[in-house]
Amino acid sequence: MTVSVIVPLYNVEKYIEKCATSLFEQTLKDNLEFIFVDDCCTDNSLNILTDIIAKYPQRSSSIKILHHNQNKGLAAARNTGYAAASGQYIIHCDSDDWVAPEMYECLLVKAEAEKADVVFCDYIGIYKHKQITFRQSTTNDPSTILSKLLDGTLHNGVWNKLIHRSLYEHLNMLWQDEVNMWEDVSIIPRLVYFAKNISYVNKPLYFYNQTNASSYTRCKSSQSAKQIDAAFTIINDFFSSKPGLKYADSLIRFKHRALYGILTRVPSGEERFWIEKYHPDSQFILHNPFRGLNNLIYNLYLKRHYRLARTILNIINRIKYAIR
Repeated sequence: MTVSVIVPLYNVEKYIEKCATSLFEQTLKDNLEFIFVDDCCTDNSLNILTDIIAKYPQRSSSIKILHHNQNKGLAAARNTGYAAASGQYIIHCDSDDWVAPEMYECLLVKAEAEKADVVFCDYIGIYKHKQITFRQSTTNDPSTILSKLLDGTLHNGVWNKLIHRSLYEHLNMLWQDEVNMWEDVSIIPRLVYFAKNISYVNKPLYFYNQTNASSYTRCKSSQSAKQIDAAFTIINDFFSSKPGLKYADSLIRFKHRALYGILTRVPSGEERFWIEKYHPDSQFILHNPFRGLNNLIYNLYLKRHYRLARTILNIINRIKYAIR
């Protein structure tokens, strides 16, 4: 198989039909395998998936369904999927999202034509009231792209990037089990670090569903904050061990992103612990990458005005939900 598509599966009965159908109707007919990892679904997701597979007998030989014997989380499901993948290129698809019919053919053609280690594309955010296209255009310079990934100006999703499996082989650890929040952030910069050639397809080929209230990205808890912190540690340790100061500024901005993500997710009363842990001194604060309302909210947290920061953040989120 040339391309392996890894699909973690957990309680997505409302979405899996659209996801699986979009995968099986890909214009890339050969050299494409689909690996579904059942993380102990408790709803009807597996039965729906089985029914959809029956409608595409021509795809049956290229479909694997793997099962965890207990719920292990998104990171473990990605590890399980990767271990079973036989493709030269690896890509992921979240089971509440879907893809354009030509997505994997477009990415593969680009990869082969330009001998790229990584090929990424634009994506469309799907909200309750609208769709928003997120352009990922940038230079083809791996160093610049890596800085943008750390800064957060490029999305770290594993689902819009076709990655040559040789990049994975550089890493001793892929996804850390139980780090299910920011799990993509914990690996994409490390993979891109080893890329020699990166290409870009200027098309929105992935549909990123933001209407699933149960998705990991919506989780707000002490546990999700700890997972962001763990993802930050993985990236910080990795790049801090590299020679020179090439990514020093980007790592500072990455640390700001992690702290902001933690502060906006933790329950009331835990903010001080995290601020003290990250120790945002005056020199660190000078490199604050945020602007506008995000900058206001972040600085309110840092100045210990937690209630006001949460109030403004809740108002903004309600407005976003109403208009999107």
